[in-house]
Amino acid sequence: MKLLILFFTLFSMSCISQEKIDIKGNWYIYYNSSSEDLNYVEVFIDDKMLTYYHENSGVKPPFKYEILVDDIFLVSIDGQEKVNSGKIKMLDSNTFSLTINNYRAIYKRIVEGLTLEKYLFKGNNMHDKYWESFNKRKLEFEKAKQN
Repeated sequence: MKLLILFFTLFSMSCISQEKIDIKGNWYIYYNSSSEDLNYVEVFIDDKMLTYYHENSGVKPPFKYEILVDDIFLVSIDGQEKVNSGKIKMLDSNTFSLTINNYRAIYKRIVEGLTLEKYLFKGNNMHDKYWESFNKRKLEFEKAKQN
């Protein structure tokens, strides 16, 4: 009987630890631990692709990605190569961290204002509205960097 209880306990724990990480949505970088002055970015992530908007160079082409347990991989167009791009940890339903070596970035879900997803898929005349929302969120990032 003790063996059966131990088995179910271990099985339950393994199911919990294998919970799939879901980062689909629109995110902005809130914090980074780098001593370098990193630029502000926003990211739209769907089931298979991630697209980001860099403050200096605008929208970058989408990347394929894959999450295995808590590692995120960028995947080549043909799917043959995968590059480990760090560890992901959900901090709550609207916040995740990405750790690469000693660098840690915190991303928060965009819950108000125009998102990158809407900017990309709702038409070309939204650039000014998106840029306004982008800059409001960027101010929050800059305040967090100072603390």
